[in-house]
Amino acid sequence: MYAAKKTNLLSEGIDEYFNYDFFKWEDKNVWGYEWFHELPDNRYSSSFTKVVYYVYSTNPDGTDKDQLYRLHVLMFHGDNKNFDYILTKRLETASEGEISGSLYSYTYKKDIDFEKLKKDIKEVLKGNLQPNITTTTTIKKTANNLSSNYLFSHQIKHRATPCFRYHTMHWWFRIIL
Repeated sequence: MYAAKKTNLLSEGIDEYFNYDFFKWEDKNVWGYEWFHELPDNRYSSSFTKVVYYVYSTNPDGTDKDQLYRLHVLMFHGDNKNFDYILTKRLETASEGEISGSLYSYTYKKDIDFEKLKKDIKEVLKGNLQPNITTTTTIKKTANNLSSNYLFSHQIKHRATPCFRYHTMHWWFRIIL
């Protein structure tokens, strides 16, 4: 994929990111996407997500229902010789008392070990959030934790991804209805 990106062979929609993983975890669907961003020389010059795992509840037929949270592999700002990226949990529809934040137990070097990352994702899905979470936000239950405008703009971005049209269309129609 990276070679095709460098020679401009990718079509619009997968020229910025692509789906590389999907698995079921208990009653959840988990989708993994990777972005083509590269680490900048100046680590304070920009910010980006390299990988996102979207975690969805499911309908009785196994299709995606609600996005529960996202697990982002974010570029770490600063000079740390031990890691370049850090896993963060960002909530969508959360239960009261659920937390989001940076998970410093889960860090990655420039060349991400995707096998380790998937194991780490499964640990987080099990609820194994280490006690070293920083920048946390505790969610209090409200009628709607997200605005429809955010979901709408977020999904327009994903709508262009041709490799997962069904997955995207499912979300698109759910938002409109």
